[in-house]
Amino acid sequence: MFAEETCNTTACKLASVSILSQLNRTFDPCTDFYSHVCGNYPAHHPLDNNEWTNSFSERQKLVIKEIDEAFLNAKSKSKSKSIHFVSEYYSDCMNAQEEKTKATNMVNEIRSSFRINLQTNNWLDSETAKHAIEKLDAIQHFVGFDEWILSDELIDKHSNVIQNNETYQKGKFLETFINFSVRSRKDNLENHPPYQDPKLRNFVNPLIVNAFYSRSINSIFIPAAILQPPFFDHELPWSANYGSIGAIIGHELTHGFDAEGRKYDLHGNFSNWWTNATLTKFLNKTKCIQEQYGQIHDPVADKNINGVQTLSENIADNGAIKNSYAAYQAHLKKYKDAKVLPNLSYNSEQLFFVFYGNLWCENISAKRLRALIGGDGHSPNKYRTNVVLGNFEPFAKAFNCPLGSKMNPTSKCSVW
Repeated sequence: MFAEETCNTTACKLASVSILSQLNRTFDPCTDFYSHVCGNYPAHHPLDNNEWTNSFSERQKLVIKEIDEAFLNAKSKSKSKSIHFVSEYYSDCMNAQEEKTKATNMVNEIRSSFRINLQTNNWLDSETAKHAIEKLDAIQHFVGFDEWILSDELIDKHSNVIQNNETYQKGKFLETFINFSVRSRKDNLENHPPYQDPKLRNFVNPLIVNAFYSRSINSIFIPAAILQPPFFDHELPWSANYGSIGAIIGHELTHGFDAEGRKYDLHGNFSNWWTNATLTKFLNKTKCIQEQYGQIHDPVADKNINGVQTLSENIADNGAIKNSYAAYQAHLKKYKDAKVLPNLSYNSEQLFFVFYGNLWCENISAKRLRALIGGDGHSPNKYRTNVVLGNFEPFAKAFNCPLGSKMNPTSKCSVW
């Protein structure tokens, strides 16, 4: 263990306050870690007219608010200046380039940890491992936003498309929306600049607070809007960033090797690159995950999780924590920069898991929870925390959870 310093920057103090406000220490972390780190979240985030609120939706509201303000500010400027509000938003409001560079480095570090995972895996045969590593190395990553957004010339070009008479019809929102959608689709099909190769294009709106993996082009997308607190802040200890945005990155990378992603090759083509023997082992491991989640009965919704419906997302969740944690350990070994937050009793190792748990804090109605369990591919957030960490031995070690406790069960499931 490296010597740990207390981080006293403004960002660290704010993060500490946020964590303290959500903690409920009456819950033992070895019994119910989700309730330990998120137990007081509902008290500070009432539902009101909503049926569900969480870290992602709260951040999305702030992004929309900031965009609205940018539009209002743009109206007060001359016409030649107003069209640049988008680039100003990214470069000024979001410290875009610095965040993008650091997040891209994290993608590469987590990919490296995943590669080591594949190379040292004891159930993959050499042929399948070779194909898996080739696919991992071929995954393209789109982090933040396309560089053309910061170009005045290209912003002008795209705004002219919106403002020309063929697209924009004053006072006719629906007609304008349809015209713009048609024009946008036409540009996509024609592979218009500045995109060139369609496989090198970022298809995801950078204002979305989420992340994605595409099987058909073997690519991950980490939009600019999620490169902000509480998911990412380069001024926080790296345990915080690897536990939050690192887990999100790891989740998307693992999707390339989940129950559906494993059916596609490095080029995004539907292809079986598995030997029969290794595929059988994979299916046995995924069956463990499927049955583990399928046995969970949620008392609020009064329903069991569908282990088949949520299988790929559960595989991605469990792989994410392992590869992000390994990347954090490699980072710590290289830079020896373990830090903790003020007014919290957690060491840097524990903070990694605290920030992971904070990802999934939510307040959700019973009605919405029943609907989610009935039709969503993700497990409810409580189980995205507790089951994942219960399957991960370093968590039990960090919090000294005895074997056989709820957060350190004797029977664990793991694929990647």
